[in-house]
Amino acid sequence: LGGISPTDDVESNSQNREDYDVPLHGINCILQIKRQAIKSVPPMITKRLSNSSSISRRALCRLVDLSCQRLQLLLDKTENRMRFLPEVDLMLENIIDFTNLTSFDSTDHSSTGELILSSVIKLYSSTSDEKSSKRLISFVEGAYYDAGQWAQADLVTNKVPDSQSQFTLQQISSASILDSRVRHLRSIVLSALSRELDKMTNSQPVLSPNDKIVIFDLLSKNLRVLCEDLGAG
Repeated sequence: LGGISPTDDVESNSQNREDYDVPLHGINCILQIKRQAIKSVPPMITKRLSNSSSISRRALCRLVDLSCQRLQLLLDKTENRMRFLPEVDLMLENIIDFTNLTSFDSTDHSSTGELILSSVIKLYSSTSDEKSSKRLISFVEGAYYDAGQWAQADLVTNKVPDSQSQFTLQQISSASILDSRVRHLRSIVLSALSRELDKMTNSQPVLSPNDKIVIFDLLSKNLRVLCEDLGAG
């Protein structure tokens, strides 16, 4: 009888996984280019860029959502983790810069507010909830385990980066430093989530009935899970 053998099926799944990885890696590179372009201009122009058209915000939210998917794939790696650590590091830096851009966004939320809030919720569930924080720590510990040692303490800065410093997991000299960095990441994403919830509350008078229904549906699906996670963490 003809048909696809188990070996063919495994090879097909593997190929599909690789095909899926390529565009997601490209998305991460696009976010890096956008971040570098924004960082190269003065702060006031950065504010204008962050307040650009709803199409730009819509596209950026979509890119961030896809980047979260890529991050989940990377955190599942069990081999060659040190090779993938720079990409995870870049992705987290992109995510942090996205949260900084949303802090500048003071435009009317009736058109894209639900998208931004939804993206920040996805960021939290992908990087900063209790489960994802443990997965991230496990991945980074595994990367240094694969390398045979932590980074040399005399070659790295072990303090937790402030809001103006570059976030990195590539120069970690101990498990306690790693824990502090992941906690810092979580605080950044939680702050962004809090800001977006405040914006939603303040924008209620200008939202259309349909917008209110969409946002209520989003919150009803996620707030309970968020509260339970915060209570557990």
